[in-house]
Order: sequence, then structure tokens, then C-alpha cells
Amino acid sequence: MDADVKGSALFFDSHSLDDDEWKSRDRALLFLWEHRDHYVRPAGVAAHPAKTKPRVNIIGPTYGNFNSYSDLHELKRLVAGIGAELNLVYPFEARSYDTPHLADADATIVMYAEYGKSLAREVGLPILYGPIGLEQTTAFLTQLGDVLGLRAEADAFIALEKQTTLAAWQDIWKSTHSDFFANAPIAIVAPPTYKDGLEAYLGGELGLPVVLSAYRTGAESSPNEEIRVALRELSPSPMMVFGSINERMIIAQEKLPALFMQSSFPGAVVRRATGTPYMGYAGAVWLLQVVCEGLFDVLFANLPTSAVPPVKVEVPTAELLASAPGVVAQSGKGRNSAIAWTDEAKELADVTLKRVPFFVRVSVNKKLKAEAEELARARGTDVDRAVVEEITARYAPGR
Repeated sequence: MDADVKGSALFFDSHSLDDDEWKSRDRALLFLWEHRDHYVRPAGVAAHPAKTKPRVNIIGPTYGNFNSYSDLHELKRLVAGIGAELNLVYPFEARSYDTPHLADADATIVMYAEYGKSLAREVGLPILYGPIGLEQTTAFLTQLGDVLGLRAEADAFIALEKQTTLAAWQDIWKSTHSDFFANAPIAIVAPPTYKDGLEAYLGGELGLPVVLSAYRTGAESSPNEEIRVALRELSPSPMMVFGSINERMIIAQEKLPALFMQSSFPGAVVRRATGTPYMGYAGAVWLLQVVCEGLFDVLFANLPTSAVPPVKVEVPTAELLASAPGVVAQSGKGRNSAIAWTDEAKELADVTLKRVPFFVRVSVNKKLKAEAEELARARGTDVDRAVVEEITARYAPGR
């Protein structure tokens, strides 16, 4: 990073290719603060606005972060909701010459636990972190209200949110969806902010079983192969995997019966709209909706279906077939004939069913049985291991 200074230039080597990316960003933000006296505000650029309300910094949002636009938008909404104003969104909406004005705020929100803490500590203001879920957001607002001398305003805003933003949450929660949460396992592989936040909210508050939780980045990151093995051997398999493109490829390669939800970069997802937050009260609603949609997707993907209603037909006997000119008699595997299952096929089917989330297991059982027997009839064989393997390969509706 080069920065214009008084008659010279500063150079910062991030070591981003040699070190952890988040450590590099943390050092870069601290570097900017340490050299804050060197930056020159260009002539004609307006001075930093005077303070009229309690002010808050938001440190962290930069390019290359998952969901920055939506989560930043929600944090801004929460800050404004309790009657405070933004000082700097740093570095996303600031210039190098704004850096000294970080000290003009009354509190700092570190948006990501992965980096930004070093700068926040040096600035020396009270520090809060971006919240995920109802409990974290409520605690965040009350703490911010206490720090800024706006506790009454924070309490009033929380009460208003329960009647507005969270009315949708109540509507979803009171429906039948939540009855299935205890039988809808999920896996999470993401950076600390999203990994810990999703685990606390989806697992702790909503009650979904978190069968795997691992860090995607930093020194504590779990290697891809360890995650692959863990996901492959989980029984039951997670209904939904929150992760990066790495987990999406694992789902496809291992043919796991799991839906995919982007919760980390790298990934083939574009997030520039502000309507898909993970943080704050709006994020709690969005994530609850995502989970409920996932329940329907899993159920739909595993419903036993048929293109046309079964038609009962008379199955010709072996004698009639043998007497027909030009027809060779075969062992009967007609549409309505009973199909035998080999022991190997039964065992493999049982293993497959144990990997499927409990609440759709009955539907999957019916679907697997119908499709396996249909394939066996078409081949004129019993249901053997090869037939079941071909059918179970279809049970991977990852997205």
C-alpha cells in the first residue's frame, strides 16, 4: 500500500502471500493509524464534520469480505436506530487523510473478529463486535447504549424492533417449521465471525444440531481433507452446509444429501445487495428464512414422485410368451411383479437412509425403494448393490 504523505511516500508490505490474510489486513489497518500524522487532506476537501450526536466507528469492511454490503448496512441501521451517528466506516468509506479522526468517536465497532482489533485497541475507545442472532444483537444494542449514554433510546429501539423487523421472525417461528429444527442437522465451515455467530444463533437459539463446526481461515483453520472426511462420515449427514466453494465441491464430489449456503469466501456468489444480512435483527430474520426454505428444498428433493399414475396391466405368463412367435421367454420382472432385494442392497440402502436428515427419512425410504425397483425391473434383475449405488448417487441435491 502506498499513501501520499508530506513530500514522500510510505510503503507497506502486507506479506499477504506468505502470511494469513487476516493478519495482513490487521497489520495494514494498524500501519495506517501509526502514520496518521503524515497524511494530507487535499486542498478544497471539506473538513471532517463537527460532532452533533454520540459517534461510532465501524472498523473492518473492505473488499473481498463475504456479505460486507448487507452486514454493514444492518450495522448502520442499528447505530442510527438508537440515536447515534457514524464517525468513520474504516477503511471502506474513508480516505487515508481521515485516519486521525478515528479518535473523534465515542466507541468502535469491530465488524469482524478476524481483524481490526489491533487498530481499535490503539485508538483507545470502547470496543464492540458485529452481532449475529437475537441474543447477540440485543446485548450489542444495550452495551452500545450504555457506552454512548443512550440506554433509554436503545431500549426503546429494541422494543420497536420487536414490533417491526422481528414481527417477521415471530411469524416464521410460530409456524410448523420450527418443529423440525431438532432433526435438521447443519455443518458450518467459516471465518470466526460467521462460524461462531452461526453456531450460537442456529445451534444455540434455534436448536438446530450443529454436527460440524470448523474455522475456514487463520492459524486454527481445518485443512480441506479433514473437513471432507468429517462431512463424509457424519451420520446423519447435515441437511445444510454453511461454507465456502470448498465445501460446495466436497458436497458434489462426495454426493452428500446436503444443501449448500454460502457463508464464506472463496465462492461463486455475488453479494452486493443489502437485503441478505447475517448480522443484527434483520440478519436473524434472513437466516431463519433461509433455514426454513432449506427444509422445504430437502423435502421436495426427496419426495417420492411418478411421472404418471401406476397402471395395472395383465402380465403375460411364461407359457403365453413362449407361444408367441419370435418371442423368447424370460424370467418375469413385470411392472407389478415382486422384486427381491439382495442382502448387500438392503445394507447399502440402510446406510444411505441413516445419512439423511430424520424428518425426510420416510420420504427418502419410499423414493429410494420405488426407484430401485423400477430400475431393477427395467434391467430384468433383482435389486442388487449396483442398482442401489446408481440410485443413491442421485441423492445429492446440493446447491
